[in-house]
Amino acid sequence: MIVIEDADDAMSVIEDADEAMTVIEDADDAMTVIENVDDATTVIEDTDDATTVIEDADDAMTVIEDADDAISVIEDADYVK
Repeated sequence: MIVIEDADDAMSVIEDADEAMTVIEDADDAMTVIENVDDATTVIEDTDDATTVIEDADDAMTVIEDADDAISVIEDADYVK
């Protein structure tokens, strides 16, 4: 499990997170990008005051690349620490 907490206004990169669960908490006021999440379940909820993009985002603050067969979850980004 890969966990990034309090990544507000920060650049966070996770590459090759195959068969892994990736959780980003408290990503308020941040741009969150998930690229190439083939065969993955992606859940994004409660990302208040955040720009959330799932597509090619070259100018992103948070990038998860090649997360094949992974579960990527961003939940309760406004209330969880």
